[in-house]
Amino acid sequence: VRGDEVVFWQSLVLAPGDSREFRPRVRRPKDEAAVTPSLGPVMELASERSLVGHRKVVTGIGFLSDGRALSLGHDRLLNLWDVDHGRADRSVEVHAGEFESMAVFNQGRGVLAVDDAGLLSIRDAATTDVIRELFVTRIGRILCAAITPTGSHVAVGGADGLVQIHRVDDGTVVSEHPLAPAVPSSLGFSPDGRTLLIG
Repeated sequence: VRGDEVVFWQSLVLAPGDSREFRPRVRRPKDEAAVTPSLGPVMELASERSLVGHRKVVTGIGFLSDGRALSLGHDRLLNLWDVDHGRADRSVEVHAGEFESMAVFNQGRGVLAVDDAGLLSIRDAATTDVIRELFVTRIGRILCAAITPTGSHVAVGGADGLVQIHRVDDGTVVSEHPLAPAVPSSLGFSPDGRTLLIG
């Protein structure tokens, strides 16, 4: 994402037999020698295409199961993209607040969209139609969110340092995790939905 522009790279390629490795230099404290770790093979971007359709910063992007992509941002737009042809199949203005986060789930068939006012909408990814909405309270301005792969639970992180996990079917808070003075900036569930990573 570059500000209000979604940049799509068509594919990642590594030439057959190419064993080059990315080796950044890492400084160790004080007088210790610099080390050069290996982070695996270099992957090159084959091509680049810009998808233009947002008026403000893009805060969430993701691919769907059919190869299309979704994007949302501070302009309150949710755009459904035909990536191959570089155009938006659908663009809808939704939510009262600015979109802060999104997550694709259920193997690319569902999407969670979250705005800074605390409204979480679970949508059909193919149509952008709302399936369920939750309104999150007792938490600061939402900065990040995640949803389990099956769509059963949602985690949200607030500017007050609080992380909440909600059941999607009724919105019940099943657990809270205060991190203050730290503030969460990213969340992610494991493939089985039993572990939440907080960044």
